[in-house]
Amino acid sequence: MRRNREIRASSGRGVSGRLVGGAGGYTLVEIMLVVTVGAILFGLAAISARSAIPQLRANSALQNVKMQIMLARERAQSERRTLEVSFIDPNRVRTRRLDVNGNWESVNDITLEGGVEFRLFATLPDTPDAFGNQSAVTLDGGGRDVFCRADGMFVDSAGVPTNGTIFLGRQTEPASARALTLFGATGRLTSYHWTAEGWSR
Repeated sequence: MRRNREIRASSGRGVSGRLVGGAGGYTLVEIMLVVTVGAILFGLAAISARSAIPQLRANSALQNVKMQIMLARERAQSERRTLEVSFIDPNRVRTRRLDVNGNWESVNDITLEGGVEFRLFATLPDTPDAFGNQSAVTLDGGGRDVFCRADGMFVDSAGVPTNGTIFLGRQTEPASARALTLFGATGRLTSYHWTAEGWSR
């Protein structure tokens, strides 16, 4: 009798080891398939994250440079003073204010993080604004300093309105290339990032 019951019980199972009619659990093959698919998806996500990190760092550095210039202009207009923004190799942005006695006083001094620095990739063209790409910091008046007057205009050391481009990037990573163009007469700033198709806003 006992053997007959065992035979009847075993006859209710399929070859997969799961009870027929959905009464059983998952087979080992199904579990392994789910684990394998999960591992593949995790690997793809990790690769995507690693490639995105340099882009995020470059974007952050670009925003930091842009913010320093915007803050200098805002302060120059509100305080009716001239402010100087200097782009110092490899990755410093210094802001100074000209006081009533004609002395320069420090306002801010930041260092770009994430391995981003002032960098011009030789294989990349100029931005659509075409302000030049002779060096990582290209300003009409030469040098690496720009002065913001109380009227909000950016000028060179001679007081002439200046246009220019600040190029940024991580070493050996052209995909991290960023650019910020400055239109001196109006203080307009335009941000660009490099894509496979070219410079894009």
